[in-house]
Amino acid sequence: MTPDSATSPPTAPTDIPRAPTATYRLQLQPAFPFAAAREAVPHLAALGVSHLHLSPVLEAVPGSAHGYDVVDHAAVRGELGGEEGLRELAEAAHAHGLGLIADIVPNHMAVPAPELLNGPLWDVLRDGPASRHARWFDIDWGEHHGKVLLPVLAGPLGDELKHLRVERGVLHYHDHAFPCGRAPSGCRCRSCCERSGTGWRGGGWPAPS
Repeated sequence: MTPDSATSPPTAPTDIPRAPTATYRLQLQPAFPFAAAREAVPHLAALGVSHLHLSPVLEAVPGSAHGYDVVDHAAVRGELGGEEGLRELAEAAHAHGLGLIADIVPNHMAVPAPELLNGPLWDVLRDGPASRHARWFDIDWGEHHGKVLLPVLAGPLGDELKHLRVERGVLHYHDHAFPCGRAPSGCRCRSCCERSGTGWRGGGWPAPS
């Protein structure tokens, strides 16, 4: 086999094995997106693998190097090239007789900062048990009177009040952002936010025993 033959695509698509016989895992990330993986296809095909094993391809926390911190299960990650980039990778792989295996872990979902990056989570924090996504999460709604306890405070509430601010119905705390439920448009304080029927309440991490 000459070097040129190892990098040139076959003249016609090869039958792709239905069951993997040998896989090569690719760790996708912003520094190694779908386009970079596509460029590696000819070399990987020459190694004799049958399938490419892709790390998670769904929308994740911006900058994530592993992709398991998913924030949107309905979208292909834009930082990797989006759906178009994934389709182009699939076409290149198929042209070289390779199949694709996607690493999908349905119960992996991130709590990003700000939290509004995760649409289903934001919906649950805003509407509580009434949220259309309430059943997505394993939440004991009876434990905290229909609210999710979020241990995000760095210290006692009294010490952290100076770091809380409400802007346009969103409570901000450092890099975090939480919905104020269906708060009135004039809501500007934390107590107003708490009374607006949110599906969450803030708290600190338990003290070491």
